[in-house]
Amino acid sequence: MKGSLKSLLFAGAGLIAAAILPVSVSAYTLETHTPDEIRAWYAAHPNDEESVTYLKKPVTVNPMDPGRLSDASEQQALNTLNLCRYIAGLPADVALSEKYIEQTQAASLCEYLLDGLSHSPSCPKGMSSALYQLACEGAGNSNLSFGYSTPTDAILYGHMYDSTSDNIKTLGHRRWILNPDMAYTGFGETGNYSVSYAFDTSRAEQFTGEYVAWPPANMPYEFYKEPMAIFSDRDWYAFSVSLGSEYDKANLKNVTVDLTSKKRSKTYHFSKSNTANSYFLNVSTAGYGVPNCIIFNPGVLFDKDDQLTVKIGGITKNGTSAPISYSVSFFQLNQPSDQSAKAVLESETITVKPGAKKVSVPVTLKNNPGITSLDLCISYDSDLKLASPGGLDQIHPGSLSPIGIMTWYRGANAGISGSLSDSGLMYTKDGELFHVDFDVPADLVPGTYPMKITVNELLGENGKPIEFETVDGSIVVSDGKTTAPATTVTTTETTTTTTTTTTPVPQNAVIIADRITAVQGAEKVPFNIVLMENPGYSKISLRMDIAQPLAALNPKLVLLAGSAAPNAALTWTGGSGTVIGLTAEGSETVSEIGTLLTCELDIPEDMAPGRYEMTVQVDLFSDLAGQTVPFEIIGGWIDIEEPPRKAGDVNCDGKHSIADAVLLARITVEDASVTVRNRGMSNADCDGIAGLDVGDVVALLRFLAGTVAALI
Repeated sequence: MKGSLKSLLFAGAGLIAAAILPVSVSAYTLETHTPDEIRAWYAAHPNDEESVTYLKKPVTVNPMDPGRLSDASEQQALNTLNLCRYIAGLPADVALSEKYIEQTQAASLCEYLLDGLSHSPSCPKGMSSALYQLACEGAGNSNLSFGYSTPTDAILYGHMYDSTSDNIKTLGHRRWILNPDMAYTGFGETGNYSVSYAFDTSRAEQFTGEYVAWPPANMPYEFYKEPMAIFSDRDWYAFSVSLGSEYDKANLKNVTVDLTSKKRSKTYHFSKSNTANSYFLNVSTAGYGVPNCIIFNPGVLFDKDDQLTVKIGGITKNGTSAPISYSVSFFQLNQPSDQSAKAVLESETITVKPGAKKVSVPVTLKNNPGITSLDLCISYDSDLKLASPGGLDQIHPGSLSPIGIMTWYRGANAGISGSLSDSGLMYTKDGELFHVDFDVPADLVPGTYPMKITVNELLGENGKPIEFETVDGSIVVSDGKTTAPATTVTTTETTTTTTTTTTPVPQNAVIIADRITAVQGAEKVPFNIVLMENPGYSKISLRMDIAQPLAALNPKLVLLAGSAAPNAALTWTGGSGTVIGLTAEGSETVSEIGTLLTCELDIPEDMAPGRYEMTVQVDLFSDLAGQTVPFEIIGGWIDIEEPPRKAGDVNCDGKHSIADAVLLARITVEDASVTVRNRGMSNADCDGIAGLDVGDVVALLRFLAGTVAALI
């Protein structure tokens, strides 16, 4: 997922370096680890947590409490930091510091309350001075990020990448993680605001190596490519070489870099005078970890089996030329297994009693030969009920999801299908792909209720079909008295010449309602119903039931004759109250996909935050011959959130003006004719002192005049 980063300040780095001086008792240089050694280290130090857990959750209202991550989340973040150091050849024994944990968790709470990243944050309203001091220490000495679900993601795909336009000149986050002098760290996270302590320099051993490079000699391709999928291909991936202490300070005017790709048979030449290409080259001598770093970016994506050679000239030791030459080999961390083995996709058989809730049925992958594309469907007995029919939150992508994008489609009560595709990477792990949660009706007759796996596509490298077997499972319902019939397990096979099973199922149309987020008071929020997986239709009639209390909104309907029905005559049915509808009938079969209908909703300012589900009902969906087209419906929802507070925006128009000051003055004199939104009343209290009075008016006027930098 995409996140944002802030570069660390050199001034702060200098203060910390002066405060914590390493006592050198021994020396060390870099170690070069083989791909197999890196894979073994990675397997022994898991970091695959999908979301953080807490020993104590942060409390964001008074009395505030920064909370603390669980031992597991802290350890996984630490494993990730040490993994990067291990790959680079540095000591991978950085430990957690209780002091740093307190500071970083306080800093993450502060950043969350302020809804922004800053190494010198202001004090959030209501935060105690002691907690604020901890937060300042953490924010000023750490790598900061926003938008990542775990510190692991922030480190791998944010800090180590570091190649966006606002970070590439220094690569400060990366260089702190790869600082040879680091011995301790700490992690904090609140609401996707992640803080990783970076400025520790207390390692006793002294680094005497020539340089620290990233990407290093053996580089996992996943860590190289995936950040570019999260951010943008135009940023690509910067290379960095931090020079050891024996080197003189590098001068950009003299430095040259030649990067040669074996697979492309091409050399990329970097120098300050080379303006013929858009290559990036810089020398950073700021105090981010090792303060003598050469940074270059070729602006291309190298292949996963490429081998690179790097030669750096124009650098010296004691005035004498001392060039550097090294190689980079990409490899897959998740190593493909024997391509001759058949993949096995298996649904388990679970025994339960009538009335059981959230029965979890895993679907696992075994004998994985390496997958780049997967499309499958799970069909289940209609007497079973999904534990959460209106949403997707009970379908949990498992070990397959970290690489590629997993997309899920849910049927009303007949099946679930999912797909994954990433042509650039092969996924090779065995294990749980996902699991589905069911509620078993209390009156369900004891017996065996099968679940069938149908694989529509399973592709490996270069789009080649992979042989596979499917093992169907079931839910066996037993009341403890009646013996349930034996489970029938079926196995289907394919060869490399086809990717269809021996029992194909017809393609279903998939009708999807949006899942969107809106804030209280938002106007004209668009909400769509989209048609996917369209096998072809000529007639369609559907309705969308809008959840209470949204029904009172009288949504404005906007007719979109989109790509889903270019040849059909569209007419509206309903259009008021809780239901909107669409009927389309044409003389030709329509097989395109796209938007079927859109409505615009106004969200009341006083509407309670929460999730409001939308359901879709299809009355008719048929082809020219009048035959029903099979379809699945995926319901949607609107998540209503409180808008961020904007101090001084009294009239809630999103900006500050004299109109806000006039309105605020009328409020303070209790003008009964004034009508102000609840959000506006919250924004009106802007002088940092609880309660509305003339002080708030004065603070706002000073802000408008430019004599006050910010409102509180």
